[in-house]
Amino acid sequence: MMEEVDQEIINELLTHISKEDYHALVDDFIDNTRHLLLIITKTEFLKDKTAVIRAVHTIKGNAISLGFNRLSKDSAILEEELKTLNKIEKSSIFAGYNSRVTDFLNSIKNYIDK
Repeated sequence: MMEEVDQEIINELLTHISKEDYHALVDDFIDNTRHLLLIITKTEFLKDKTAVIRAVHTIKGNAISLGFNRLSKDSAILEEELKTLNKIEKSSIFAGYNSRVTDFLNSIKNYIDK
């Protein structure tokens, strides 16, 4: 988990907000990211490529602002791939991403609570 999280960013945030507020931000991030994953998986890429890219972009920005580097980098890579593709099989490109994001969301709360 350490390589996925930038503890310096978390420590910097904790100089400005309480630990409880940071935990609330992480809870909101988890809920919002789960919602965005639903958008990604339910949006038909060919009908609304922009909505999918926007959702991935939001995950990327939210992740880096909370110190979740690996998730932000994974999202940046996917965002760039999506911008260059005209036609994709949605299930193939999102399966690994969804799995990694879900695994991260399931583990991040335990890490932050330490």
